Amino acid sequence: MSSQKGTSKNFPIRPPVAQSGSKKKVMDAKTVSKNGKEEKKSTSSPKRHFSVSDCQGYWYIYAPHWEVRTSNLIRCLDTTFVKRTTQYSWELPEHEKREVHKGFEIRVSYPPKIVSDEKEKSRHKWTHLHRQIHLGDYERCKAELIEAKVRLMESQRRLERERVDEKQLKEAKRELAIAKADLEREMKERKRLGLPLDIDPFDESFPTGVPSSSVKVSGGVETKTSDVMKTCYFLARGSVQGVMFRQTLIRGARKQNLRAGATNLDDGRSVAITLIGEASKIESFARNITSMKELNSWGAKVESWITIDQKDGKDISDHQVTTENVDTFAWDTSVKMFL
Repeated sequence: MSSQKGTSKNFPIRPPVAQSGSKKKVMDAKTVSKNGKEEKKSTSSPKRHFSVSDCQGYWYIYAPHWEVRTSNLIRCLDTTFVKRTTQYSWELPEHEKREVHKGFEIRVSYPPKIVSDEKEKSRHKWTHLHRQIHLGDYERCKAELIEAKVRLMESQRRLERERVDEKQLKEAKRELAIAKADLEREMKERKRLGLPLDIDPFDESFPTGVPSSSVKVSGGVETKTSDVMKTCYFLARGSVQGVMFRQTLIRGARKQNLRAGATNLDDGRSVAITLIGEASKIESFARNITSMKELNSWGAKVESWITIDQKDGKDISDHQVTTENVDTFAWDTSVKMFL
């Protein structure tokens, strides 16, 4: 090169683009300035850094927009493009050009060279103002550093996702351990109550009691009959809230090998009850509750015992206190139960 500092004063006007037929389209004034700077057109695409692959092969620059500072450093004098070919920048796809702005510096392997490739020289009549460059080791190292930072950030995001997954896994294991403990406690309780153990814990239809055998004498012949299992729903009213009534009822039901559930109602003087077991035991248990003057040392007493329909009752699992969870509450140990 005869001059190291480029200038755009003598840059020729960009030629009009030929259209089909004899018509010609006039250049858009927004994309080409009055002095016809070929590389002045700027796209709205985001700024792209040079990648490692960009450091391979040749690039082309428009010389009047660049200043050669040293043999290995060039500086941009105006917004322009670094291109893979000498074609007009508006003709190139995005991946074959990089937009750079005033003051941008590029480290090159050698000073910009005059275009020698015949194909590149013949693209248009302004190719003699272009120069060929090759990105140097500095740009390659910078590109490698940028890509390494991107990989590091992705690794950090992946690590964070794995930490979240690990936390969720720990929570799932904790919930599984709780479920296993609940199942083990249930099986121990069933064993204590004499209920069958060979059941599927996920089958809600498994039997909740064992039929008791009774002897009936008919015509001098003894026959064994099995009592019928029932689910009954009741409403107890009276002094039944704030006096340990639910705990007293549930523990009394346990003594009779009954499953039970009890829930305080919003009126402050009623408790919804569900009992499951042999029909005769449920009847006997209900009679005891209604006949006793006091059910515990806190003065719990049932004034009204009403049988309600199934549609108005609650499942055992929906009650506040049940034969399964009664031991999990921090009850006052001073109460004495008479039921």
